[in-house]
Amino acid sequence: MSEEDHNNKKFEVFCCLSDIRRGIEDALNYMQRVEVFFHEEDTKIGQIVQKQINSNPSAEDDILDSWSLEFHLNGFHYPNILRISMVLALYNLLESGLNNLCDLLKDIRNLSLSLKDLKNNGICRAKLFLDKVVGIEFEPVNSQWSFLTGVNKLRNCLVHNSGKLRPDGNNSLFKFIEQCDELSISQGVTVEIDSKFIGHFAKQAVEFLKYLESQINKVGRVEGRNPSRQAQY
Repeated sequence: MSEEDHNNKKFEVFCCLSDIRRGIEDALNYMQRVEVFFHEEDTKIGQIVQKQINSNPSAEDDILDSWSLEFHLNGFHYPNILRISMVLALYNLLESGLNNLCDLLKDIRNLSLSLKDLKNNGICRAKLFLDKVVGIEFEPVNSQWSFLTGVNKLRNCLVHNSGKLRPDGNNSLFKFIEQCDELSISQGVTVEIDSKFIGHFAKQAVEFLKYLESQINKVGRVEGRNPSRQAQY
């Protein structure tokens, strides 16, 4: 690879990382705006209901009952759909971005192993490639990585089981939920996501990506660890 091609590829690597971060930040800003909308709608509905009750106090129970579905939809159901969608969208941005990063690094460093040669899948396979093939040390971001693998399990639960936990299911997911103040279990079976969880997820992902960028810059043009150890990965 010529010096010019090498520099172009290197530029693509940092553009890739920048695109992931920007995508995460844009998605977070979008979610925060919609959450504000839901809050404002809740306030409006509450004011309407209170006005009706003030006009006819004896009918308070009937008035509250007539508005109960609206309160549920706007106060819980719609925000829950938004938050689930945001978890999946942010995770997809992270996974696809890390996969692209691995492909770029393979080209720029002329590595004999590619991402598809490794076992596992998703962000775990990308991390394996960056660790064992590229040679990035991940110990300084163990906390962020632990959180992201927890989100991976949450994502799988949302996608494959509609957010419902199985009594005999993944114990590490239960532990992750217990450790997150922004996650809870509703009615004993369904994961409930607080709006603050999305911000927490975004922060952990961005910190992880910033560390990756610093390490890739540090490693420079070094090819990484022995690419002949394919069977072990």
